[in-house]
Amino acid sequence: MVANLTIREDGSAEGVFATPPWHNLGVSLVDAFTSEVAIRKGQLDWLVEQVDLQAADGTEAMGWKLNRRADNKLALGIVGPQYCIVQNHEAFKFMDSLVMDGIVKYESAFSLGGGKQVVLLIRMPQVDEIVAGDTQERFGLLNTSHDGSSEIRFGITTVRVCCQNTLKLAMDRGGIGQIRLRHTQSIHDKLTEAKRLIAEADKVFEEQTRKCRQLAKYRLVSNEWQRYLNIVAPVPQTIDPEYTPQRAKRIVETRTNMDQLFREGEHQQMAGVQGTAWAAYNAVSEYVDALPRRGANDRARSEARFRVVLTGTGHNIKQRAFDTACNLAEVN
Repeated sequence: MVANLTIREDGSAEGVFATPPWHNLGVSLVDAFTSEVAIRKGQLDWLVEQVDLQAADGTEAMGWKLNRRADNKLALGIVGPQYCIVQNHEAFKFMDSLVMDGIVKYESAFSLGGGKQVVLLIRMPQVDEIVAGDTQERFGLLNTSHDGSSEIRFGITTVRVCCQNTLKLAMDRGGIGQIRLRHTQSIHDKLTEAKRLIAEADKVFEEQTRKCRQLAKYRLVSNEWQRYLNIVAPVPQTIDPEYTPQRAKRIVETRTNMDQLFREGEHQQMAGVQGTAWAAYNAVSEYVDALPRRGANDRARSEARFRVVLTGTGHNIKQRAFDTACNLAEVN
């Protein structure tokens, strides 16, 4: 999967964000923006071109081609003869076609891995309140690849406004939440389906909000918080094949930090949140999102953090934390 935000030779990152990003990369704007601004400010106005491949002896490679950037000739990936390029401006055009009456705006747009992946995030106008003062915003996300490693995906997600914790929806489990498009199809083939998803997204968001509100109503009693931690961040036993004293120590430290956030974290102390299953989930999520990462410099550490939260272990921990909270509170 992708590793990091694309950094150009001049040191700038290919990305634009309406909210100042915690990874401190890309261009920050004061508010959501249009696609024209996104593709220009995010430095995403480059094209992908294809080059025929040949074996070392000059034999034709049976239609296999190399995708590369037209601006800097960076190789992105080898693709088959049926692969259909979706240029960045076409992805933006697809997202623009979902924007009705200018209500939906771009929240962020960026490339990853030198341009192997491009991600577009649009903000929807509705805001969902879990408890008084604790709100979540609604987003649509498009992820396309230029390296042939994955399908084009469009789905919906939410972000907790007060601390910018991302909350995964059911879109990775199939159904209404996500559309997948092979690179052998025109992206516009899925336009009708994507519009249906946007039209029906309210049902998905309302269901997710219902679950979050139920978590906020369930107060943890006795040792339930410890039970929760034992599932989300279990301390390895000496009989575990992967056990090492260092690993056990790290997980104990992780649990200590999560426990502190659960008991003392600003957002977890909000009225209506404190001591609930919702606070338990957000303590874990906040820890994962805020955790410093290793790296030789600030940029390397920022990129490592971005990678872990977006697609790596942090992403998986947050999903497990949410599912565990729902099981604990018997939320279906």
